[in-house]
Amino acid sequence: MAILPGAPGISCTIQVNGEDLPEYDDDDAEEQPAHTATTTRYIEAVTGANFEIATRFSRTFAQRKEGVGIWFYMDGQRIRSIDYKSHEITNGKPRNMAKASAMEGGREGVKRFKFAELKISEGQPDKQLLKKVAKLGIIEIRYYRVRYGPRIKTSTTRVARDHAKTKPLLDDDTVAEKTLKGQAISHQAKLGEFEAIRPIKHSGFSQKCIYLQDEPIATFCFKYRSTAALQSLGVIPRAASPVPLEQREVDDLSPEEMRELIKRQRAQQTHEPKEVKLKAELKRERTTVEEDTDEGAVEVVEQPRKKRRGTEVIDLCDI
Repeated sequence: MAILPGAPGISCTIQVNGEDLPEYDDDDAEEQPAHTATTTRYIEAVTGANFEIATRFSRTFAQRKEGVGIWFYMDGQRIRSIDYKSHEITNGKPRNMAKASAMEGGREGVKRFKFAELKISEGQPDKQLLKKVAKLGIIEIRYYRVRYGPRIKTSTTRVARDHAKTKPLLDDDTVAEKTLKGQAISHQAKLGEFEAIRPIKHSGFSQKCIYLQDEPIATFCFKYRSTAALQSLGVIPRAASPVPLEQREVDDLSPEEMRELIKRQRAQQTHEPKEVKLKAELKRERTTVEEDTDEGAVEVVEQPRKKRRGTEVIDLCDI
């Protein structure tokens, strides 16, 4: 879980299926002072999975009478923003963001966040994407202090939504290898299919949200990569080669592994007699040669055995 010393009381994680994704240090990130309000972590992208951005505010979070505004960025593009009043963030409950508001064909709807695996091609680099690719593979969340103005009665009957108008950097998830320039980027974050929802009726009152400062009080950056990409970067260790069953202790084998070992041993015992017989036949063949007769037939004769090497002793007394 990413926690900032410079912004105590705020934490942020990326979740898949309701579970926080493991986080890993970014050794290449610039060292930040102890009071900094920015952190960068690596996470493992799950191809095709929907993900959520979970924010937690502790009860000790010093927000006085202010609320918090949160901006969500995916691959350098602002996808959504949301504002919370002070009483909405002091109850200790996590605030999850899993989708962006959308409008299609005059209908209200949402699109969920998801990871999409990139297809690396061998084409020429796209000059229009070179600058944008620098932000590819990064989810960024910024937190601001906000204050709400007085409640004003309005005639609007519908809640105004912050609809996502951006498109993914790569429409077909394809990018030329030369465009990446050797960067270990494996996925992009995008919005899923449109899901229609019922319009929310307005309460009849509205409040203006005022941002108290231009700079965020906290920023969380998550670099999402595939397992192979994280291994190539040295972020996580490469998987160790499994020890062969024949070299493992019998007591450590599972029932399935034990059955597999027995099958291998039986197969080896079945092939061993055939191999011994074949070696014997090959040895006999090396002791024979083939000779052609006058009739054109082939006669197999045994080669004479080689004499043993040694020194012949001659008795000179008999001469």
